[in-house]
Amino acid sequence: MAVADILRDLGPTEPPPSVSALGGHDAFVAALPTLDPTLLPVAAEAISADWDSVEAPTPAVEALVARLVDVEAPLSAATYVDTLLRLAVMNGDATVVRMLMTTLLSLVEGDPPSAERALRAGYALRAAVDLSLLDVGVSAHSVLGVVENIGDVRPELAPGLARAAGRLWEHHDEDFLREVLEQRVLPHDEAAGDAWVELGLRSLRDAFRNEEAAPTAAALEQAVELFERARGEDENRPDARVFGAAARAVLAFPQDAAAMGAALDELTSARAEIARYGATEQQAFRGAAPLRSIAGWHVLAAKLRELRSHLDKPDLLHLRPAVEALGESYAGMRLGVLQHETKGLVGFIQPVIREEVGRSPGLAEAVEQYAREEAAPSGARDLAAEVVRPKAEPNLSQRQTWRQRRRLR
Repeated sequence: MAVADILRDLGPTEPPPSVSALGGHDAFVAALPTLDPTLLPVAAEAISADWDSVEAPTPAVEALVARLVDVEAPLSAATYVDTLLRLAVMNGDATVVRMLMTTLLSLVEGDPPSAERALRAGYALRAAVDLSLLDVGVSAHSVLGVVENIGDVRPELAPGLARAAGRLWEHHDEDFLREVLEQRVLPHDEAAGDAWVELGLRSLRDAFRNEEAAPTAAALEQAVELFERARGEDENRPDARVFGAAARAVLAFPQDAAAMGAALDELTSARAEIARYGATEQQAFRGAAPLRSIAGWHVLAAKLRELRSHLDKPDLLHLRPAVEALGESYAGMRLGVLQHETKGLVGFIQPVIREEVGRSPGLAEAVEQYAREEAAPSGARDLAAEVVRPKAEPNLSQRQTWRQRRRLR
């Protein structure tokens, strides 16, 4: 039986056949150039599912990539693009990866397409961004160029453009990406919520990287406002709830434990709602996975709650966990979803820690002892040097006063 007949006879719930069941690798590759476009997504899934048994998959992947332009139905194109992205990454052939990038961008460039092709272009653009962020032999330069010079944006393309611009913005600090979101995406009701989320995420990143307390708070407050706009545009969308709650939790950290707890509860609830949608296997191949980012901010907020509890009610009999948390946090909070395991919020967190340690003799003594250990982190040493020791060691004028008193005696 021909490859096309086997694929056409598959039931809607049947798994894709193995490559050997399709007649073997050579027969499979020979059939791809003339295969009905409606069957190409299933053919791609077949080799993906049977990947370990295919000794030389490059010709098949190359033939599948060459047919991408023929798959026009939006939902089929979305499935096909995701599978091709996965296949190209697993295959690892630089020529095929470049071919895929060129083909994806060709679906985006050119005259304003029809509604169906605009929807496909949105999927292709997101995949091109993912490919550029995966360090598999292509850079983001060409994708940035396409995004910057994109012409009229149809409503169907706008959501894909919003997500693509947002992902690029995480890694490339280009001013035009803000303009793309504000001027080309926001006017479309279908994508306004996506644009507000991406703008809010930029404010979160600005807050995290800022070293001063006031600009950090301002960026967090702006993020909350932007995420609220996204919720208003898009039926209380859970990702906007998650990130907005994370921003409110950080804002409440200095002095409002109850508000911080309420924000963390909302974060947990919204994250559970997102999890119900399910994380697909393809997301492991994405350069900037939204769910991973949400998880990172969730962990950060939980660390802030733990740190707040250590400051508010330190267990003086078991101080070790507290001083370790304080020492680590004083050097900045880690957020692994940003590049290079970035640490941030230093200017926002340090004043709180300094004030609370300064008023607690038990914490201060424990921090001083911890800072003297050889393996103590730099944050613990800095905290001891800046807060504990200045209080313990008299300054010059105090020493002079004491000497004068001794002379008088």
